[in-house]
Amino acid sequence: MNPDTRFQDYSDFPETSQRTITGDGYLTAPAILASAGVFEYLASELGLTDRKATDRVKVFRSVEELTKAVDSFESQTITLDHKWTDASNWRSNAIGDVRDVEIRGDSMMGTLIVRDAEAIRAIGKGKAQVSNGYKARLISKPGEFRGQTYEFEQIDFHGNHTAVVDAARCGPLCRIGDSNPKENTMITRNYDGLTVTLENEQSGQVFDRLARELGEAKTQITTLKAAVPKVKIGDKELDAAEVTTLITAKDTEITTLKGAAQTPEQIHALVVSRSNAITSAREMVADLAIDDKDSAHDIRRKTLDALAPKDETAKAMLDAALGGVKLADAQPATVEVAFATIAAGLKRAKAARKVTDSRQQIGAVGTGITAVGDEADPRSQYLQRIGDDWKGTPAKTEVN
Repeated sequence: MNPDTRFQDYSDFPETSQRTITGDGYLTAPAILASAGVFEYLASELGLTDRKATDRVKVFRSVEELTKAVDSFESQTITLDHKWTDASNWRSNAIGDVRDVEIRGDSMMGTLIVRDAEAIRAIGKGKAQVSNGYKARLISKPGEFRGQTYEFEQIDFHGNHTAVVDAARCGPLCRIGDSNPKENTMITRNYDGLTVTLENEQSGQVFDRLARELGEAKTQITTLKAAVPKVKIGDKELDAAEVTTLITAKDTEITTLKGAAQTPEQIHALVVSRSNAITSAREMVADLAIDDKDSAHDIRRKTLDALAPKDETAKAMLDAALGGVKLADAQPATVEVAFATIAAGLKRAKAARKVTDSRQQIGAVGTGITAVGDEADPRSQYLQRIGDDWKGTPAKTEVN
């Protein structure tokens, strides 16, 4: 154990005597400072870490150990409430001192001299229990004293201060001498690290019952949680919390899908766009392989990808539209514009070639050049006839 463990010892022993006010206004009174016996401490007060901080631990203090400590309590500083005192803070902490310390029976007695006016007024209003602050060694030494069992014993006491407090560990019997003491029934209880001051023992019993019922309720909740069956979903077994989490995730997914769903009008527009893309693609690349899953964008990209290596004009137009971006990386809108532009350009070029071919054929007929072959085809005959009619001469077809 730590040899320097600090204790704030609240003892509870009878003493009835007369308080005296001196000519200088100081208060003097005999008081019981400590006594032999078995006392309860919280595990946290004793620095024990092998149990809950709120566990109550019984500690024995012998009259022999008190006797050895008398000199350390002589001239000890009196404080208003507990304040560990040394030379650095004595001036701000001290309200008086203890004199004439001695052992009487099982108790350590002393005379308190309180010199601070504010503290004297507080004592007069009922703040009249005393509590020692001291250091001692705690040793593991189970035993029994006057019918009470204990687990530890305090030895090697060394007093630091005597505090005037509202409620001492053992209650109202450890008081500054008073010919007509008013019994202070305040008690304390500890629960889950929280210290609660209660009005009397009856309140303490109610608190104990509520704390016990709360503990039982917590145990029942833990048991019920463990008893909740798990649900098998797929290859996993999920508890209620996990099922709730899964349902929430699916609800979110459904909401997202609903937001992404398309209206009939949007679907119709996509069908028309894909149909137009297929028609234009076939005109540009007749043997283009189109999959049923290809979207309009896929079809346009495939068409341009197949057309560019075959047609320098189309390639030049595509490069200009993409602006240096690779076709695979181009945005759908950019691909759509490039596709429409190239399709329209190829249509115009094809139409221009047809006109040029027709004019050339008409010019050839007008100069008397006849069709060559086993037999003039109907189209050539028609074009020649038009040419002859335009000249005002009968059409003449020569067959070689």
